Amino acid sequence: VADHEFAVDVDTFDDEEDLDNNNDWPDTDVFDDDEVGDVEWLGDEEPVEDLEEEVRRDLMEGHPMYSTLQCNVDAAIDDEACLSSAISFKSLVEEYTNATAAAAAANDSSTVVAPLVIPCGQCVTVDYDDGTTITLPGGLDVVGRLHFPPTAGVTINTTAVFVQGRLDMTEPSPGHSVTITLFGVDDQ
Repeated sequence: VADHEFAVDVDTFDDEEDLDNNNDWPDTDVFDDDEVGDVEWLGDEEPVEDLEEEVRRDLMEGHPMYSTLQCNVDAAIDDEACLSSAISFKSLVEEYTNATAAAAAANDSSTVVAPLVIPCGQCVTVDYDDGTTITLPGGLDVVGRLHFPPTAGVTINTTAVFVQGRLDMTEPSPGHSVTITLFGVDDQ
């Protein structure tokens, strides 16, 4: 475990209201894991004697966020058979483009551009093969499976890529390439 760093937030908040009213960035100390020792206890629960061990335990036990989403398990998106009935990525991009254009035409400044979502329990195949450039101003949220076959040829410009499901890409065949470029400065 040596040579790892941990960042520890040293701000404390008495309650949720105190946290909500805090507009400052938290102070952060960064230190090597071999410097982790006893931690002064300020809360109501049992004290944490060894922060390094507590961090390790929290990352291994009881964290369902690292498990496969049940809708993807039920749909067996990891099976290659899922790709034989996959949804066209072009069709999702077309729907997304039409929806974002309609929102822009409404000229509603309060409208937040949503990400293009690869639905949970669905397989989607990237069927661009000619180097087309697409822009996804709201980001790309892969909840199901997004598959880039060797024949994919596309450039995706987007503000964020979230992978909650599965994103897989094989080596592009000669003459094809896939590029994903992130742009923007806003937090997603």
